[in-house]
Amino acid sequence: MTVLLPFVKLFRRHLWTLLLGGALGLVTLFSSIGLLTLSGWFITASGLAGLGLIATFEIFRPGAGVRFFALTRTVGRYFERVVTHDATFRILAELRVWLFDRMIPLAPGKVARMRSGDVLNRVTADIDALDNLYLRVLAPSAIALLLGAGFVAFLAIWSVPIAVAVGIALLLAGVGVPLATGRLGAATGKAIVERTEGLRIGSVDALQGLAEIAVFRAGARAAARIRSDSDGLIAAQRRMARIGGLGSGLSLLIAQAAVLATLVIGLQQLAAGQVSGTVLAMMVLGVMAAFELTAPLPLAFQYLGRTKAAAGRLLDIARAKPTVVDPDRPRDLPARGAITLDRVTYRYQPERGPALEGLSLTVGEGEHVAVIGASGSGKSTLAMLLLRLADPLDGAIRLGDVDIRDVSQAELHRRIGYLSQRSELFDATIADNLRIADPHADAQHLRAALAQAQLGAFVDALPDGLDTWIGEGGTRLSGGQARRIALARVILKDAPILLLDEPTEGLDAETETMVLQALRRFAEDRSVILITHREAGLAAMDRVVRLEAGRLAESASRAGASDPAAAPAPPIEKA
Repeated sequence: MTVLLPFVKLFRRHLWTLLLGGALGLVTLFSSIGLLTLSGWFITASGLAGLGLIATFEIFRPGAGVRFFALTRTVGRYFERVVTHDATFRILAELRVWLFDRMIPLAPGKVARMRSGDVLNRVTADIDALDNLYLRVLAPSAIALLLGAGFVAFLAIWSVPIAVAVGIALLLAGVGVPLATGRLGAATGKAIVERTEGLRIGSVDALQGLAEIAVFRAGARAAARIRSDSDGLIAAQRRMARIGGLGSGLSLLIAQAAVLATLVIGLQQLAAGQVSGTVLAMMVLGVMAAFELTAPLPLAFQYLGRTKAAAGRLLDIARAKPTVVDPDRPRDLPARGAITLDRVTYRYQPERGPALEGLSLTVGEGEHVAVIGASGSGKSTLAMLLLRLADPLDGAIRLGDVDIRDVSQAELHRRIGYLSQRSELFDATIADNLRIADPHADAQHLRAALAQAQLGAFVDALPDGLDTWIGEGGTRLSGGQARRIALARVILKDAPILLLDEPTEGLDAETETMVLQALRRFAEDRSVILITHREAGLAAMDRVVRLEAGRLAESASRAGASDPAAAPAPPIEKA
């Protein structure tokens, strides 16, 4: 259970709501037991009074009690469901934010090595599995303990032997059976988590790689893998259903045995004149109702193994150490300055060769430099290091005279506007996507950024304007429109350094020209590093450098730039 303790601690913010939900559940089950218990006494007493076996019988107060319990049970059940489910959904939402907060620093390291389906599974299915913890384990167990002890004490007022028998039965049904089903379901619950993960990963990979699967005619193999994971998940769910049936059957058997024991012991005491017939009926029906307390526990503990497995996977991320951490005493970055890479070396794995080796490069303040090279030459690694998503193994990167390892990541990222070929757009409004760059930007600033990105007229013509939803990944936009919204986001950030990683990849010639024109106007007084394997946009660069196998191979100034006598730029190899 220790794996669940960190998540229980996260419930503290909603403690009073959770306690209110538990109290409503307590009232509901108390009313349910009270209704059947009082009804048993009331119906029996009414029958005996009708036969003349009871001289006097007061009907109004017991009748009012029955109606009170009936109304309280109905109203309590409704509000208990509203309060507990609302609290649970809020907790799950906060858990997702909590997980994202811990995943973001891991993005360059651990998360980058995870498959997208695995990340999706942890954010959705694993967190959803935690709803079992409060709704089905903690609250029902606490209520069963309190009401169960109270009901046994109530029975002891009338018959100690019956109270002992029912107490033993409640312990078996509320502790023994749940522990047994929990032990039986632990491995199967873990298998369900693993099979769900495999199925989700396989499905996401197949959807994302659908074009490649079609080209290589690998559809049958991909489908077979998904079918295997699906069959395994169904088999695990069937095993879990059988365990659930066993737990429910044992609980029902114990409950009926308790009712039978109450009836047998009560009849003996009735014959001995120790209890009355009305009290015996009350106890029998009360015992029948009392096992409603333990009924949900076997299923809850059966799935506890699944909950613990999901919690362990979440903690695996939450407790991971990021590859990049802020210094204890971060320095301030200068307002302006050159970007200097001083003999930078980086490799992704010790056994592999370096992605960058001894790279030295200086980009002067306000200078526009293009970095070209074939795929695998180290261009994307260079962008990653400039953003400090990883630190060099050797050498240093400085802005002005400050090593970027000595400043906070947030401060560094405020100075760099990054535009890549895969800038993410979210299923939200245009305004929401733009405000990722500046959460406090008003509509006027958003429209100004869109106008600079040559998208202002298009957005103004939309019925909802800035409040238009663009779909997941910007699916309601064309490729050029989506790229220009990403560009408008960079413009809105207004950073002094622009890092452009294949910003026009996949665009048609007309859209590429429009994007480059917008970038050129915006970047006039900014330092620019353009990483590309395309010729488009190179004419506007002050200098073009080539990377080969992680080393600086050639460097040349463009004609008409700051060094007009320099040699022409090196030719570009197609990636």
